[in-house]
Amino acid sequence: MNKEPIIPTNYFSRKRIFDFASNPVFISLIITSLIVLFMPRFKKYKLEVAEKFKVEKTGGMSYFDDLDSDGESEYIITFENIVNELSLKVMSKDNYTVNQWNVGRPGPLRKHISPIFTGDYNKDGYKEIFAMSCEKDSIFLDIISPLKKAGLERRNIFIDTIAPFYDHTDASVSIERLFDINRDGFKDLIIKIYAGFSLQPRCEYVYDIENDTLLRTPDKGVVLGFLKIVDINHDGHYELTGNTSGPGNIRPEFNIPYPDSSSWLMVLKDDLDYLFEPVEFYAYPSDVDVIPGYFRGDSTLLVYFENEGIMPLEDCLCIFDTRGNRIYEKSLEEKLILIQIEDKDFYDEIYARDEENNIIRIDGEDLGFHIVNKIEGIENGKEFDIDEDGKPEYVGLTVQRKELLVTRTAFKDPARIALPEIEDHFTFFGMRERKNEPDQIFVQIGSSCFLFNYFKNPWFQYLILIYFGIWFMVWAFIALMRRLYRQQLIRQQTIKGEIAKLQYNSINNQINPHFIFNAMNSITSAIYKENKEEAYRFGTKFSNLMRESLMSSDSISRSLEKELDFVKDYLDLEKFRFKDAFDYQFEIGPEVNLQTEVPKMIVQTFVENAVKHGMKTITGKGLIQIRINKQDKSLLIEVEDNGIGMEKAYERNPDSTSRGLGIVSQIFDLYKRLKGVEINYSIIDLKDNHSNAKGTLVKLELPLIC
Repeated sequence: MNKEPIIPTNYFSRKRIFDFASNPVFISLIITSLIVLFMPRFKKYKLEVAEKFKVEKTGGMSYFDDLDSDGESEYIITFENIVNELSLKVMSKDNYTVNQWNVGRPGPLRKHISPIFTGDYNKDGYKEIFAMSCEKDSIFLDIISPLKKAGLERRNIFIDTIAPFYDHTDASVSIERLFDINRDGFKDLIIKIYAGFSLQPRCEYVYDIENDTLLRTPDKGVVLGFLKIVDINHDGHYELTGNTSGPGNIRPEFNIPYPDSSSWLMVLKDDLDYLFEPVEFYAYPSDVDVIPGYFRGDSTLLVYFENEGIMPLEDCLCIFDTRGNRIYEKSLEEKLILIQIEDKDFYDEIYARDEENNIIRIDGEDLGFHIVNKIEGIENGKEFDIDEDGKPEYVGLTVQRKELLVTRTAFKDPARIALPEIEDHFTFFGMRERKNEPDQIFVQIGSSCFLFNYFKNPWFQYLILIYFGIWFMVWAFIALMRRLYRQQLIRQQTIKGEIAKLQYNSINNQINPHFIFNAMNSITSAIYKENKEEAYRFGTKFSNLMRESLMSSDSISRSLEKELDFVKDYLDLEKFRFKDAFDYQFEIGPEVNLQTEVPKMIVQTFVENAVKHGMKTITGKGLIQIRINKQDKSLLIEVEDNGIGMEKAYERNPDSTSRGLGIVSQIFDLYKRLKGVEINYSIIDLKDNHSNAKGTLVKLELPLIC
């Protein structure tokens, strides 16, 4: 019974792995992956600068807003006129001036805060402009209807007085929102005054535009930032809350309630009294961010406390109920930035950025973290439906306001563009509405204004085709290289075969049966004469010669050392056969590297010619000299004899001489095609003073391959 041979299975597994790894499809896939990894990212959405311009007034601030609800934004600019009073100018979409208003007083005390706010308080389709100004220690509000005839215009509305700080006042004044807090169908204006070194007031105000009444919070040491307005306890009345900071400017002896030596959780009712006693987070400097949302099964308040000082109080996330009770707390080991949206009051999902720029969604039950993306430098921003797809995009400025950033819902598919770096500048951004074209993002940096287009990258939909195209080109290149390499190998093998055949013919000419018979006859004669040492020595040389010929039959080159050894053995045998009719000499320069690769038989061929055509018919003692030296970047080989000369040798045996030299020329030509090395040689008939032949000199120049 015949048994099948057992072949190890790992042989096939290794072979399969090698075949798979060397497949052009697999190799091109790996190379394509590396190219895609390091090539610029194809973003799904892009930002580009559509227009640049300068604010026409020194220190002016620019705005775009659709004041008449026609789908096109008007251009608004605020500036100080020649008497340093706040002025504002409205320009139409056709770039002509609608009107200019002079408030009659200087603008806000801090110039980096916008002095105006726009909004439609009575929902009649026309927006009013609300302008804040100051005169000495007093803050005033002016209301203008720029595009509606007989619209609301109310001037010199007194808001509050700022406490003095030495001989001046220090405070920031801003309009935070336009919101119908008392639910009477008309929006109310929410104003914030934050006194710096003046210390007071630090209050929020609600101005009922329709009824011309003003509410003010009690005195306190902090104000609400990123204001949120929401009916958090479902009692039919709105509450106001927001972020607070504790820089530690108000000392206890000032007797100001809720000083900024702490951060506070504060919630105000619609009458601006406290919903519950403010909750203190005692540390300075510190911050408290407050976000109303649906946490742990109910409408509650998420509070992030960040301790920026040295007091031993851990950063934490807390959940408070609508009575100010802390119902859950989670300590944090790393800093977070809660991402808040301007004018967004209630949050279904909370997102934050950690120190490694991971965008984290905070779980509403256990405040666990879930990484959803990675966006460097993202901070608070606004929401606009730029592309009018019914889903608002996040728009914001990154840390230090270096870039404009836009993302899709849940902070996906970010698009960003660098903003110019200008020292000591303020930055303001908003939207410019356009009727028949996509809206634009407007950014003012110092006196420079930019309009940006936001759009879907047209190349993104072809991303798979682009990647496939890259793969195909890599595959085609590899396949072409493999084919060329295969053809090159075939060509080299063909050339090697031709050289080997020519070298075989050359050897056959030299070590033919006649040479072998004569050599064996000479060795046999030495044995017959009982000259054992001589018979052994030349028998060894003869065997070396035959062994080298057989063992190197498949190679076209060998080291110079082996070539010379072969030549020495050949010359010794011929000298022995011709009974010392000639001598030979080798002169090898000190710089010659004997391991240099040379074409096989390059020296032997010309030495054989010297013996065969120069030594046979010579009268007197023959001499063959082989000289090898390094000359620049070439190897110079000289074979000289004192025979009858090339001219007479050709006359006596033209076929043998020309055939041998023809083989040499063909070998050198093929070697050049194979190795790119051109071997030059010349044959010189040596003459004496009477023009009689006195030998032959062969010079070969072999370039050295570095």
